[in-house]
Formats: sequence, C-alpha cells, structure tokens
Amino acid sequence: MLGALAVGLFCFRYLVETDGPNTDAQTSPSKDRNRATWPIAALLGVLGSGLLFTSVYEQSGHSLLLWARDCTRHSVLGYSIPPSSLLGLPGLLVLGIQPLLSRTQSALSRRGHHPSPISRIGIGLLFGIVSYLIMIIAALRQERSQALVTPAWLVTCFAVLTVAELLVYPLCMSLVTRLAPQTSTAVAMALWLVSLAGGHWLAGEVASHWAMWSHATLFAVLAALALAAVVVLALASRPIHRALADDEHVDKS
Repeated sequence: MLGALAVGLFCFRYLVETDGPNTDAQTSPSKDRNRATWPIAALLGVLGSGLLFTSVYEQSGHSLLLWARDCTRHSVLGYSIPPSSLLGLPGLLVLGIQPLLSRTQSALSRRGHHPSPISRIGIGLLFGIVSYLIMIIAALRQERSQALVTPAWLVTCFAVLTVAELLVYPLCMSLVTRLAPQTSTAVAMALWLVSLAGGHWLAGEVASHWAMWSHATLFAVLAALALAAVVVLALASRPIHRALADDEHVDKS
C-alpha cells in the first residue's frame, strides 16, 4: 500500500492538468447537469442490481472455493493443485476475456449495433445466471456419482462469471456517476461502495448454508439472486432511460 501511494504521488502531476485556460465547454452553464433532485428510482435500480450481482460474483471466495475443496479432483495431468490456488483464476481470465469482449464490441459497432449500457448490464447479469446453472448440473452429477468431479466445471463457471463481471461492474459504476448530480458524484460513488458491501454480506450469508443445504440447492439460490438482479434492473430501466435522456437534452441545449 505504501508503494502504491508513492507511485500515485509521483505520477499525480501527469494525471491532473494544473494549468491552461478553461474552455467554453468547461465554463458554459448549459453543460452543468446539476439536478435539483436525484433520480431515486434509477439509482436504486443500479445499486440494487449491483448488490445482488456482488452476492453472486463473490462466491468465488466462498461456496465455489468450498466446492473446489470438497467436490473437485485436485490433480490435473499428474500435478496436485490446492483449491486455494483457484482464487487467482478470475484475474487470469480477465486478461484473456477482456480483449475478446473489446473486439466483439468493435465488431458490433462496425455493423451498426450499439447496445445501450442497460442492455449490456442485463446481458452480464444473464451470464451470472448461466454460471450457476452450470454449477447446478455439476452438483447433480456429483450427487448421483458420489465421486469427485473434473475441475472443468468450476473453470467454466469462473469464465462465465468473469464475462459477467466485465459487463456489469464498469457499466454500473459509469451509470451511477452519470445519474448523480454533478456536485454529488462522490456521494453517489460512496453509495455504490455501500451496495458492494451489502453484496459481500449477502454472499457470506448464502455461503454460510453450505453444510445445511444440498449443493444444487445452494447454487439454485445463487441463480435466483442473479435473476432477481435482472428483474430489478428491468424495473428500473424506464427511469434510467428517462434520466439519461434528460442529460442528453441538457448537453445539446
């Protein structure tokens, strides 16, 4: 942490413009999207879906790690792999999947397809559902055979969850800053972090039932939470579109 702070302080002058005249775009009152009121319904939808998705995604350090310990073979090609090593898998998957997502988005843009942020978040949440449908199938197979299963099930789940993460988190944070009044962006980001904290708490509450529920039941609950996130986002889609349309109207005026 001290090293990161030193690098940040050293590079601060390269990240912040300290001089230079203000442009008309910076000083024009018409560019100030400061609202008299917060778009409460829109923000609640984004924060609620973020909270529910976090409870699903953070199982990588909870129930999915327990699944790796209790239900997965620990040897691959003759090499023994400790379950805790799987905690680094999502980070490696991000490095491989992010370029593919960027290329996919560029290809869609060239063809004239420009999915809205809400659509992309919704797709990410659907990937969250799919990831636990995969684990439900794996759990049912493991219960029938009463034998350790291949780690390919877990790797596939992590890969699908990584796609969901890359679609949901950046776009949700962007929406939170766009929906908040310009003078209250920091407050809006604090609310976003509070929603993430709530998601971490809920993730722990669900994982605490690992020994009480069957594995298929627990993964079904997580799939239901991801589905609930889709429903929350869908209910808030109209207020979100309305708030974003108001911003575009102000920017054009």
